[in-house]
Amino acid sequence: MYNETVETENFPTWLRIKMAERNINNVGLAAAIDTSHVAIGHWTRGERFPNYGNCIKLARYFHIPEEDILIIAGHRQPHLISDSPYLTDLGEPQPTYATGPRAHLDTLLDQLTDDQVESLITFLEALR
Repeated sequence: MYNETVETENFPTWLRIKMAERNINNVGLAAAIDTSHVAIGHWTRGERFPNYGNCIKLARYFHIPEEDILIIAGHRQPHLISDSPYLTDLGEPQPTYATGPRAHLDTLLDQLTDDQVESLITFLEALR
């Protein structure tokens, strides 16, 4: 049970709402948190989700508790009751990310274009 004035269903929707409130586009947010605008696009479309480090940067940019953004992005499980004004029922669970080398890979993937990701997938499949 959460109580946010703007109800959201998932991380991409939440992020688009917060960006609209700040009147900032993908390029502006990317510059503000030191990531690529391509990654922001992936996040707003729900194609990928920010890694732990980028969640912390988003929390600082939007001035919300780090724990809240980690829950919204699926890195942490919410408590049954939260007093946070930034959380709401998030609907379907969001994917979580690994730690260690896989987390580093998530960070690298966030910085690639779709064409680069496709090329990487082709390369990795050839290695199998």
